[in-house]
Amino acid sequence: MQNRYILNAPTFASETFPNEVIVLDTTNGTYYALTGNAPQAWSPLIQGQPLQDVANIVAELTGASVDQVRSDLDVFIADMMCENVLVARPSETVSEAAVLSSSMEVEPAYTGFVWEKHVDLDELLVLDPIHEVDPDKGWPHAG
Repeated sequence: MQNRYILNAPTFASETFPNEVIVLDTTNGTYYALTGNAPQAWSPLIQGQPLQDVANIVAELTGASVDQVRSDLDVFIADMMCENVLVARPSETVSEAAVLSSSMEVEPAYTGFVWEKHVDLDELLVLDPIHEVDPDKGWPHAG
């Protein structure tokens, strides 16, 4: 398995909150709620940091075993790759410094990387008139 990953942009966009990351598939409206310790790992992960560094960050913040975090992180990465949310990092991407969000709240305990997939916005996204744009006139003119 590759050792570094990035967000599959522009197909996916993400926003990190203190206790949750929301990832949106901009093509079909599917969104993912990432909780547990995923918010702590998300920023360095999608910046292409080595997985071992990401595991070390989460272990340090939670007091969990680095081996347990790394094992769970590998499963989480595999899941996110199956969903096409993450892709292998091209070798020329990103700096090497791991970054932690200053607004990040430390989880009181290690709970792993939890994610839920939601498809309830896909119909709204398809019905959104912004997706029916006249290519010559632009939005808000439908084609």
